[in-house]
Amino acid sequence: MSKKRMCLRTILTFFGILLVTLVGILTMSIPTSAQIEPLSSNTSTSANDTVVRVAPLSGEGIVMKNTDRGSQAKGEGGDVSLDSKESSTLGQEELSHRHEVQSESESESESESESESESESESESESDIKTLLDEADSLYNIGEYDGAISYYDKVLSTEQDNIYALNSKAAALINTGKYEEAVYYADRVIDIDPVNTVELNVKGLALYYLDRNEDALTYYDQVLEIDPDDTTTLTNKGVTLHFLDRNEEAIEYYDRVLDIDPSDTLVLANKGAALSDLGRYDEAIEYFDKVLAIEPNNKDVQDAKSFALDKLNG
Repeated sequence: MSKKRMCLRTILTFFGILLVTLVGILTMSIPTSAQIEPLSSNTSTSANDTVVRVAPLSGEGIVMKNTDRGSQAKGEGGDVSLDSKESSTLGQEELSHRHEVQSESESESESESESESESESESESESDIKTLLDEADSLYNIGEYDGAISYYDKVLSTEQDNIYALNSKAAALINTGKYEEAVYYADRVIDIDPVNTVELNVKGLALYYLDRNEDALTYYDQVLEIDPDDTTTLTNKGVTLHFLDRNEEAIEYYDRVLDIDPSDTLVLANKGAALSDLGRYDEAIEYFDKVLAIEPNNKDVQDAKSFALDKLNG
């Protein structure tokens, strides 16, 4: 069985763990922050049965929910009215001019009223879209990805270029294993915003699951050119290099993450796995121990450590 299929088999096991650990990180409420839930800590066994995890789609860098989807500018200018008593004393030319002004003002007032009506309509539409997105996010965050997708689709039927809905749908499609579709929606975002690092990473992840690893690396590189310290992308690039058996390079990227966050257990485990694959079992055990000091009940890392110990003592 391939490493990536093994990865998918353990999705449910790690979903609960990651959901709990990420709650502290992703404390932003859905109405104020677009939050894409983790892709369960996808795990897989490498050539030496050691743990490799794919970085989750965390809330870091996720596009904020667009609460300003268009100005609500109202027409300016006040009503111009004629006092009848004053009008009787005006010369014909001036009176005619004043009536023209009144007529123009009435027209402006009507236009103003229409503008206000349109603004109110737009406001109601924005409120409806926000409600749909909130419902979609709620479903997403409990793992009801198909239900979430149906709500993102409702938003997209009204706003076909709503980047937040496109972003979130692409991520949800990855969670449901529909990687080709995820690529399609990621491309739609990238067409609108070529430097959207979130979606460049999402596309890379979808390509990774499609076994298009070299293509995935090109998208990760695009993200890192924009944001060299994007830890999710650094991790995903490390994992992809790991699957390509380019373990020394993978370790370089894991180290870049650990320079930023030395307690990132996902990356500590990944580095241990890469070291184990290189036959550097004593070093691998050190990193597995770092994970277990934080997550003592992590069964996959316990097994990986046991494997490394057997190799070291064998």
